[in-house]
Amino acid sequence: MSDSRPLVPVAPADLGRLLDTLMVEFVRLSECLVGEGYRLELGGIDAPGLHYNLSGSGRLIVGDREPIALEPHTLVVLPAKTLFRIEVPARLGQRVIWKTVDGRSKAFAPARCVATSRRTRSPTSCSSAATYTRRSGLQPISSER
Repeated sequence: MSDSRPLVPVAPADLGRLLDTLMVEFVRLSECLVGEGYRLELGGIDAPGLHYNLSGSGRLIVGDREPIALEPHTLVVLPAKTLFRIEVPARLGQRVIWKTVDGRSKAFAPARCVATSRRTRSPTSCSSAATYTRRSGLQPISSER
């Protein structure tokens, strides 16, 4: 026997408010590839960011705070307008002068940010996905008239 009724009845107005709360507007999606000895500066977008490390290792640094280690499957959630950088140290010790790529000034919709050179791509590169969303404020379509 299958009963498709909800466990707890929900009023249409409450359901509408719930759906409105859950709606988000997609702002931007980027893939970030940072190579050994490189620093990619990002952030400052007027939307919260979700940063998921796909492969490799590195670190994400917000301002002067302690670095967040990036390993595969690390998820970092940052508030809107947060400036940060992703770094991948050189295998042969700490680099005194980083090769810095300014990703903040680039206008990218779905895009790829690359901070490496062809010859330095290695297993120590860090590949991350960054997505930015914000609450849409759109009203859900109601079946009531």
